[in-house]
Amino acid sequence: MKVLIVADGPRDEATLPPLIDTILGRPIEVAFQSWGRLHLMGSKRGYGPKLLFSVGQARSRGVTGLVAVVDRDKDSAGLRGHDLRTARDAERQAGRSFPIALGVANPHVDVWLLDDPVAVRQGLDLPSDAEVINIRRTKAPKDELDKLIKPNEFPEIADALNAIAAQVDPKRCAHANKTGFASFADDCRRELANLPE
Repeated sequence: MKVLIVADGPRDEATLPPLIDTILGRPIEVAFQSWGRLHLMGSKRGYGPKLLFSVGQARSRGVTGLVAVVDRDKDSAGLRGHDLRTARDAERQAGRSFPIALGVANPHVDVWLLDDPVAVRQGLDLPSDAEVINIRRTKAPKDELDKLIKPNEFPEIADALNAIAAQVDPKRCAHANKTGFASFADDCRRELANLPE
């Protein structure tokens, strides 16, 4: 199964594929596109139009489904998620069905990793008693993860994020409802779990 993922950038590109693999219980093949580059490809501005543009891109690439993830950190009103859901609903009301899983990370995707301290320790090969801050005690999960990543072991941050994401167990994510991970996982299962391989 090949999926087009549309999200923010390299950190999300490293993190989301292994998370989706785990959620679906099978590996996926991924094409990735950042939100920021879509307008350069001809998309109108706004997350709704960008989602619809991405659906067209997904269809033309022959992929099986689309995963779109946005962050809440600069969107306290939740407009991005609303725009994505509205665009998906409009696509379906127009009779065009295409599997589209949506995610809204609160505040951003890094929190989905930090919410599983076991995965952080395993992915970074840290001692089992290494402190991993509880997400309720930080407003900057990205900074907290970066502090734990040893540059000599992971010259590229993306490699470290990918290693952590591959270890995440959704059942260990105690704050998945607050971070948006539970809703994202549910949407992935609903939209993508029954697609052919």
